[in-house]
Amino acid sequence: MHRTLAAIAIAILIAAIAAPAGAQTIVPLPDYDAARAGLRVGVGHGGRLDLQASVDSPRFVSLVRFRADVGHGHWVGINNERFAPRVTRFAASGQLYFWRRGRPASSSYVGVGIAAFVPHGDDFATRTGKRLILGMEHSGDRWTVGPEIEIDLPPGQLDRFGRRGLVPTVRVGIAIRRNF
Repeated sequence: MHRTLAAIAIAILIAAIAAPAGAQTIVPLPDYDAARAGLRVGVGHGGRLDLQASVDSPRFVSLVRFRADVGHGHWVGINNERFAPRVTRFAASGQLYFWRRGRPASSSYVGVGIAAFVPHGDDFATRTGKRLILGMEHSGDRWTVGPEIEIDLPPGQLDRFGRRGLVPTVRVGIAIRRNF
């Protein structure tokens, strides 16, 4: 009898330990407001490849996020030259997010900011300008994917010294970001 009770007690003890362990499976909730790093591959003026790496701040009040990015593409000049040099962009922007109630994983955003354009060629001066960003994204557990449009608006006039000026540029691409 004592052996039967001991076997039952051991079985109950094993079942009692196993049940809570199975019930404690933790499924993390996605944090849509987390900081993130990303890459955007796009097409710029004339169908040329454009790359950009970015770091986004956490979203504040689930509405506003700040972004710093570095991009590499082609210089778009007043004459839209075929052999225009490549240019590196350094930019900062603030973005306002919108989403439908009950669907926080899908959102759209609009952003404004500034950028510096550093050409890799002779006779081209570094320029600064304004920028506008429009995008949509869908978030999963750790990744965010969506289309993005960037519009760079350089100063409207050529300088007095005959240097080449920039024209407004539009880049369209797909952004992939990793939430942290």
